[in-house]
Amino acid sequence: MIEFKNVTKVVDYQGMKMKSLEGISFSVNAQQIFGIVGDYACGKTTLLKSINGLEKATEGEVLVMGKNINKLSTFELRTLRKRIGCVFQGLQLFPSYNVFDNIAFPLRLSKISEKDVQSRVRELLEYVELTDKATDYPVELSASQKQRAVIARAISTNPHILLCDEPTAELDPITTRRILTLLKRLRDECHLTIVITSNEMNAMKTICDGFLVLDNGRMAPMKVPDSSSVRRLGL
Repeated sequence: MIEFKNVTKVVDYQGMKMKSLEGISFSVNAQQIFGIVGDYACGKTTLLKSINGLEKATEGEVLVMGKNINKLSTFELRTLRKRIGCVFQGLQLFPSYNVFDNIAFPLRLSKISEKDVQSRVRELLEYVELTDKATDYPVELSASQKQRAVIARAISTNPHILLCDEPTAELDPITTRRILTLLKRLRDECHLTIVITSNEMNAMKTICDGFLVLDNGRMAPMKVPDSSSVRRLGL
């Protein structure tokens, strides 16, 4: 489904060439949850954005559903992105839209009939347990409700792949557990392939089928999490 082959990303930082990713190789099978773990500014988000072409590898290959991202035309890349849902940091809900209209936005953008939009959004609201919040605005939602609404919007068009950048950042343990449980349901029931970044190794060990650790843009040895922390998550 997803394969990185010796990927390196060079960026220009204040006139200097720096490697934000170096020699990254891994693969993700269909319907897996794959974790990318590391500290702040280690290259997690750059790696994640390389999957849908928002970042382009300087060297190496990124293959998504058999296609080399770097060699796709603008039209081909746009077409592929329709099959990839994204929950990126900063990709927040539109404050002037209620929950229903936030989730409906990608569907209406795709010019789907309003009847189908209404049906799909109601289905998603029920799935993420936000039916009673349909007419609420983002400012009225809890952190868990906001994240669930963002996830619902990301999967509204039935993507094959879901990219999640730090979806549990700054959430309390109970809310973290609820979001991770939702992601597991999406993998199992909607047959999604999910790639998720986090700085929480313990949480990743409970949810992921496989993962890699990044350290300053390079793959690092994996560490075994403290078992008591895993038990506290209750997953």
